[in-house]
Amino acid sequence: MKKASIVFTALDLFREFLYSILAEQAKTCQNISCGILRERLEQVRESPLLLSVCSKKGLQQAKRELIELVFPSKCVCCGLQGTGLLCSSCLEKKVSSTKTSQYEYALEEICDICKVSGVRAGGEYRGETRELVMKLKSGYRESAIPLGRMMVVACGNDPSFSHPDIITFVPSERKKVTERGYNPAELLARAVSSHFGRKCSSLLVKTRKTFDQDELPRTGRQQNVKGAFEVSGDAQKNRGVLLVDDVLTTGATVLECASTLFSGGATSVHILVAALVPLRVYKSK
Repeated sequence: MKKASIVFTALDLFREFLYSILAEQAKTCQNISCGILRERLEQVRESPLLLSVCSKKGLQQAKRELIELVFPSKCVCCGLQGTGLLCSSCLEKKVSSTKTSQYEYALEEICDICKVSGVRAGGEYRGETRELVMKLKSGYRESAIPLGRMMVVACGNDPSFSHPDIITFVPSERKKVTERGYNPAELLARAVSSHFGRKCSSLLVKTRKTFDQDELPRTGRQQNVKGAFEVSGDAQKNRGVLLVDDVLTTGATVLECASTLFSGGATSVHILVAALVPLRVYKSK
């Protein structure tokens, strides 16, 4: 069998596999008539877009995008269908309700001797903000747009946040990036850098596998990421860095990244996240 035929056969099998996922998803849908549903599924099955998605996207991203074609997302706030994860009206309300420094993190709650200059967040990890972050982590890359706008508002006019020398992000393991198709922290960093017109660059690399922080107690999280990062160049030398991540819980990961940046010559590090877990969740009693 020729190489071209082998490639086509593999893609065709993958296309049928993804089609079966859509058909399975259809069984739980109650808002679309059977006739319209079958028509949509067949259109997707024969669409050239399907082969394009199969060949260029990670599996999780391909599944998510194809399901979105048949079952358009609902707004996480008002439930309006076909508008994306946040309709324009709810997006404006969400952004306008975010105040500068409203979610400014008390550094002494993370580290008594930390050199990080400041931490801000677009919101607390609850409600619609939590849902947007969870969507971002599960293949909905467009969630970075509303979350990024909330983060920009949280920065206000503080030049340390709005005009850093360079913006970077917490790196993710290569396996997770491959499965998801992207690094959520990077999407957020690029959304913020696009608004501020500042350079965004990958300054850190993860040097070893770590356990998921969500599965560990607070005391184990620092040890889990200790020495897990290193700088990938010298772009941070003599520069102020804005470090971006999706969620801040205990701060162990971002502080280890900040420490690595300082070791690499950064003059200051400010941290900006999409959401932070309220302090009361993990304060010692």
